[in-house]
Amino acid sequence: MKITIDMEELNYDELIDALLPILKKQAEESGNLGLKTLSGILNMPGDIPKKMLGALSQEKKNEILEYLIVHNKEKITEKLEESLKKAGISTGVKDICVSFDK
Repeated sequence: MKITIDMEELNYDELIDALLPILKKQAEESGNLGLKTLSGILNMPGDIPKKMLGALSQEKKNEILEYLIVHNKEKITEKLEESLKKAGISTGVKDICVSFDK
């Protein structure tokens, strides 16, 4: 069975505050050179990281959000399964895919 959930357009400016700590942690822990570089930017003082993330293209913001969703797939799957169980639907989530409308 497949269930599709279409999300409304995200307000990345509002998400940045929530994403910064997650991005910092995952960038620091990553072996990816691009993310290590991003880690340096994210640890700059004041509002610099927030302004720099806000200035990214929509495509780059989408890539970051996709990375976070895929990287946290296990946690998201767990929460979805808990919600389904509370609704009386006893099933597991096989996969989570992310795509953006062009």
